Amino acid sequence: MQVATVDVTRRSPSEPWKCQNAETAMKIVTGKQMQALDRRTINGGVSGELLMERAGTGALEALLEFIEPLPYVHRHRVVVINGKGNNGGDGYVVARLLTERTGYEAIVYATCQPDELQGDAKLNADRLPLPINVCDRLPDDALLPGTIVLDCLLGTGISGPVREPYATIIGQINDSHLPVVAMDIPSGVDADTGAVAAVAVRADLTITMALPKIGLLRGDGARLCGCLRCVDIGIPATFVDDIDSAAEATLAADVRPLIHRLPSTTHKGDMGRILIVGGSADYPGAPMLAGAGALRAGGGLVTVACPRSIGPVLAPQDNALIRKLIDDDGRGTHGPVDAAEFADLTADKSVIAVGPGLGGSDAALGLVRDLLGTDKTVVLDADALRVCSDCGDRLKARAVTVLTPHPGEMTHLIASCGFAGLGTADRESQASTVAKELNAIVVLKGHHTIVAAPDGRMFINTSGTPALATGGSGDVLCGVIAAVLCQSDNPVAAVRLAVFVHGLAAELSPNGMRGTTADDQPQLIAQALQQLSPLA
Repeated sequence: MQVATVDVTRRSPSEPWKCQNAETAMKIVTGKQMQALDRRTINGGVSGELLMERAGTGALEALLEFIEPLPYVHRHRVVVINGKGNNGGDGYVVARLLTERTGYEAIVYATCQPDELQGDAKLNADRLPLPINVCDRLPDDALLPGTIVLDCLLGTGISGPVREPYATIIGQINDSHLPVVAMDIPSGVDADTGAVAAVAVRADLTITMALPKIGLLRGDGARLCGCLRCVDIGIPATFVDDIDSAAEATLAADVRPLIHRLPSTTHKGDMGRILIVGGSADYPGAPMLAGAGALRAGGGLVTVACPRSIGPVLAPQDNALIRKLIDDDGRGTHGPVDAAEFADLTADKSVIAVGPGLGGSDAALGLVRDLLGTDKTVVLDADALRVCSDCGDRLKARAVTVLTPHPGEMTHLIASCGFAGLGTADRESQASTVAKELNAIVVLKGHHTIVAAPDGRMFINTSGTPALATGGSGDVLCGVIAAVLCQSDNPVAAVRLAVFVHGLAAELSPNGMRGTTADDQPQLIAQALQQLSPLA
């Protein structure tokens, strides 16, 4: 659900393809805040029955989106396992809609009889045109190969250890090694902290209602929720605006409006001129991955500048990349560039991304400092981040700089910049503080990558899978960020889009979690953009 208006009508007369003010946000809430929003919506005239129907309808769509790409051998049936509360009520709606609208077999298990339920949960259990199998333990033939499990046992109201029979059933679900989809939150996860007191469902996908819960993005909850999808159940945006939230999530609904229509008169110069500076004898392929990512994200003209001595081993993924070889006296790393060559290299560029495969030599870092002296938008990645410790004043004076550290690089950056006490802080605090202190947009990579803006805004990304846990992923992301920055006058929104698209690319990989490499990712970037918008 979008909780802020999106203005895609304001355009620069000279650059009509650019979206000047297209930024939405989805607040991250506690379980109690979500319950209060539900009550306020019902008191405002929307019935709980309608909210539950909307939840089930949206969950069915997300469930089918998850199921249908799977090989048929893994999706013969859906086993819906319901508890006593509204989470179970949502499960009854999904089971009914599966039966009425799809060809999938739905089998329902529950921890109690329908007459033990109350309110809308009982109403939807009574409507179910299927038998309800009540049990304290799932029968041995419940979780056969080819089953998709829908966990509707426990919702956001749980606190403390999971009691029986829930603990036993959760153990059976986890031991089945079947695909698992959790309704709202994996059963057993604390919605406010992400903590697990005893046992919790390990999900591959969590379909959460209305707004993301804090516990899905922190602690064990972040590890157990799998991919995250959010269902719009019709909570009024004005109600959400009244909720206090330190951070906001980035979901598909937030970034979709940022992919705008390209006029038929668009030419390559309109799509941005990008310079990727990197490469060394040890890492000759890194800048090529960044360049390929930039191309597939829509970059118009992408130049990759590498040391001349590694030229013979460069194997670009795309012949569309422009290669610029810089004299390096055979060192295999970047070094000083004379003034004329530097001006020729940077003069017409929209965005400069520096760092992929760069190496940490003094000469290479000197080039990074020179690039920060330009008026160009600059993305600092990998070893280029090392200059932050002595370029604080230069960074503070710049208009747009993006820093893309992974956790190890963030630890080094914090220590080298002397940010006292920040090394032991949580990821959100680290990203937010560095963004403010260095006047930069910070992309703190990892599970649920954080995008922090210098003005204090913070966004937690929700796309991605372990398929990104492979060498070169960060290089591709660097290029994607550079390309999307060229196409937007809102740098923070552009970075959010780039990070989300990179994560979605992993979700779309036909090679699964283990077989995807960074070489696969650029083409998947193009597919991710197309999935998000017909205008891509």
